[in-house]
Amino acid sequence: MAKSKKNNSQIMRIGFDMDGVLIDHTGAKILVAEKFGIALAPEQTPSDVMRKMIPRDILHEIQWLLYDDKKYALRSPIMRGARPALKEIIAKDIPIFLISRRKNQAVAVELLQKHGLWPVFFDEKNTFFVDEPEDKNSRAIELGITHYLDDEHRVLEKLTNVPNRFLFDKHRIYPDTDLYRRVFSWQEFLSDVII
Repeated sequence: MAKSKKNNSQIMRIGFDMDGVLIDHTGAKILVAEKFGIALAPEQTPSDVMRKMIPRDILHEIQWLLYDDKKYALRSPIMRGARPALKEIIAKDIPIFLISRRKNQAVAVELLQKHGLWPVFFDEKNTFFVDEPEDKNSRAIELGITHYLDDEHRVLEKLTNVPNRFLFDKHRIYPDTDLYRRVFSWQEFLSDVII
């Protein structure tokens, strides 16, 4: 079960997912889906939801445009509140890590650079690209991650060795669960974990 308040006796090491946590793809997903004749509402854009709604072959094409085609891949804005929250976490000397399942690492880094996140907050030393959700758990173990923020509940289910798991639920679509704590904004995450 995700703990909600910080434990002062515990040394925090916080991990973040990139897409849907640091980067807001809501608008880009709506735009790209329209190219395939699919109308999405903002609350239908989380990956877990799209996976259930869109045929796999079309979903793969949408994902390629979103994450590999620079025409679309570099359009998505930084998630509201992410930069000030990261500044506050860094100011408290809490180590941070980015663990992403992005296949095209070069485009991911370029997007982070565009938004001033690379190398200010993330660089080669604290950024890791993995293949599967289980790989995020393995990396989290190696890094000693105590808190992890992701936007996919199926990923958080695999992070069995991370004691404090948080679901970034910007669109407020997921139910509460004992597995993780839902947060709706970066400010809420900060309030719950840091402040």
